[in-house]
Amino acid sequence: MLFNKNDSLKDLLQVGGVAGTMGLHLVSATVVGIAIGYWLDNKFFPVYLGWETAPWCFVVFLFLGIVTGFKMVIEDTRRLQREEESGGNHANQSSKQQDDGKADDTPEG
Repeated sequence: MLFNKNDSLKDLLQVGGVAGTMGLHLVSATVVGIAIGYWLDNKFFPVYLGWETAPWCFVVFLFLGIVTGFKMVIEDTRRLQREEESGGNHANQSSKQQDDGKADDTPEG
């Protein structure tokens, strides 16, 4: 039942993996942006330069993290579209080669 010829379970797991990767890209880029902004506001600028930047570095790097996460999701989507287009064309060509419509096709054996 789970392992039939069309490999629907395999396709489902691949799609789930890609969706999970996209979600991780979005969350991890945002978290890194928050961490960098927090570090710059609380550790670097007040100690070394005497500037009080809070919460501006936090807000700027939060925004940059969100933008970077969406950029990575868009790149993943474009890569998937290219793979689908090239895979879809290849599958159509191979099916045309296998079934040429001749009546004299005999099984090998």
